[in-house]
Amino acid sequence: MKKGIIQALRRRHPRERFPESGPLYAVELALDRDQAVLSLDATGEGLHRRGYRRRAGPAPLRETLAAALVLLSRWAPSRPLADPLCGSGTIAIEAALFGLGLAPGRLRSFTAESWPHLPAGLWGEARAQARAREPGAGPAALSLEASDRDEGMVRVARENARAAGVGEVVRFRAQPAEEFRSAQRYGCLICNPPYGERSGQPIEVEELYRRLGRTFSRLPDWSVFVLTGHPGFERLYGRKADRNRKLYNGNLKTYLYQYFGPLP
Repeated sequence: MKKGIIQALRRRHPRERFPESGPLYAVELALDRDQAVLSLDATGEGLHRRGYRRRAGPAPLRETLAAALVLLSRWAPSRPLADPLCGSGTIAIEAALFGLGLAPGRLRSFTAESWPHLPAGLWGEARAQARAREPGAGPAALSLEASDRDEGMVRVARENARAAGVGEVVRFRAQPAEEFRSAQRYGCLICNPPYGERSGQPIEVEELYRRLGRTFSRLPDWSVFVLTGHPGFERLYGRKADRNRKLYNGNLKTYLYQYFGPLP
């Protein structure tokens, strides 16, 4: 592929050498049977990287998947939202960005920003348009809570939230998921507990699921959404889900178990 590109360049620019300097133009080749597709990568880092996550835990949830969990939960900014197994805080942060109407890519850069044939002002205009669409709702309008038993991860989550510009919106605290309580009603609880695959020991994970079932049953008018790849989750949790959806967390097949509570 590289040789072909060089030969094409020589037909237009008669020279012997083409220095590999200047802006990056990443060309990708995809082969499917006898079809070859060439594409130019204008993005750089994957679009799931929003630009705010400074650190993450041992099995981080992609930002785009966390946003999808929030959207699938039927959550609205007028309802409380909690993640009692928050890890690096991605689910709560994505909910805050959504609730405040903040463009998810506003903190990141794109490879094509360095391409000289694209007017630099276009990027500034796009960011200005995104800022103009922000409704300007204050943090007080949202009720977002995230917690984790690991105090170190809670510190990481706070750091990520500050980097995302929502440090004053999400309330973080260190506590085990089994101690989660709420006097609010009609909330959405969204979590991504260990599966026993990449993090957590299988016996510990199964006992955690049993405790979660007992804990979340004390929230009768909350909706609960649990993403896990463990095949025995419903049996351990003690209740069959109202619905489940197959989702891939990286290359791991997982299911989002949905337990619908009453709507406000």
